[in-house]
Amino acid sequence: MRAEAGISDADAPGSHENIPLALVGWGSGVATIWSALFTVGNVLYGRWNYAAILFALFLISGFILIRVINRLWANNKEKAEAAA
Repeated sequence: MRAEAGISDADAPGSHENIPLALVGWGSGVATIWSALFTVGNVLYGRWNYAAILFALFLISGFILIRVINRLWANNKEKAEAAA
């Protein structure tokens, strides 16, 4: 199909999008935001057990989010270097 359009393999490195990884990032981002919000709310109401559990969830989901972002951005950096 590229040959019909006149695009060589060097001109079109491909998108290399990773939809499942992006969905993991989306889910961990949602968990990070909501757990942070509910952590603050539980601290304000003095529910320390719930706050501790939610804070742990915040740390875990935030770590996962950072890892996913680094992997997705590394793919974009590789694409940019291949295109140059």
